[in-house]
Amino acid sequence: MSKARKQTREAAVHHDCVNCHKKLGSKERVLFVEEILNRTFCSEECISLFHMPQVEQLEKRFKRYRPKTDLSPQEREQHAHLRWITLQNPDEIWEEQMPSGDTRYTLISEFQPGKEKIWCVAICLLLQGEPSFLFLSFPTRSKKLVDRFRRFVPVEKLEDLNFNEPFDGLADTWSETDALRAKIHELRPESDFPPVQFSRFSPALEKTIEDPHEVWKVESLDDGEPANFHFIRRFEPKELVKEGFWYLVIGRESAEGDQLEILECFPTKYESVVRNFRQGTQEKIESEYSTSVVHEKVVH
Repeated sequence: MSKARKQTREAAVHHDCVNCHKKLGSKERVLFVEEILNRTFCSEECISLFHMPQVEQLEKRFKRYRPKTDLSPQEREQHAHLRWITLQNPDEIWEEQMPSGDTRYTLISEFQPGKEKIWCVAICLLLQGEPSFLFLSFPTRSKKLVDRFRRFVPVEKLEDLNFNEPFDGLADTWSETDALRAKIHELRPESDFPPVQFSRFSPALEKTIEDPHEVWKVESLDDGEPANFHFIRRFEPKELVKEGFWYLVIGRESAEGDQLEILECFPTKYESVVRNFRQGTQEKIESEYSTSVVHEKVVH
């Protein structure tokens, strides 16, 4: 489970958080993820706790109907970037009116990254036509599983929801990792290494962090937020695998400053892809990070 967008605003009047019932004064900022019932929250944690019953219900449905021959956890991780693409530009939208008064949307897209078709399903709330809270998302090779989530009323025209209009308000992006994966997906040519092959390059991860050829520091635009680091290393033919390649690790500084949270890592054949990550300030090559913090995992 993760959140997509939330809108924040200064309270014009006094509000109560619908989850913890904390009173929010007129100078405080409240969070909300839908605009019909206009529920207000004091924190992201309260948003998650309030919607947890629906999350658990959907997870049970997913586990009940998911076939044993479906994608493995490793394969689901390799296709994780499809979630962001589906949330931005779905092939189908299904609308469901909940007894609670919420309108829940199921977004579905079909892909063919290799010989077999892959579907991605994302169930969420919308705020001003854009995803605001994600209950469940998963890639799958099972059309029968996807059919289980094609429920209630199909939305025939995506523009009816103003789905691609810009968001008008103070909001967070869907998630840093999703946005990063989408950027990488767009930058990498179709002739680059396919995601299904990424696992054979996994030995390059530790070596790229411990002995990189380049390190670039990108300061956050938000005051107080940790910086990101781009670790880059060139591997010559037969150094790890038969062909030569570049390996990139994108990480975030920990709060303590001595560890690295890995947001994404990937191989590429092309220096043109690497150039896009030579940004910020180039650092001196020093091994100051521990690799004990690994990927931010996708739940489903």
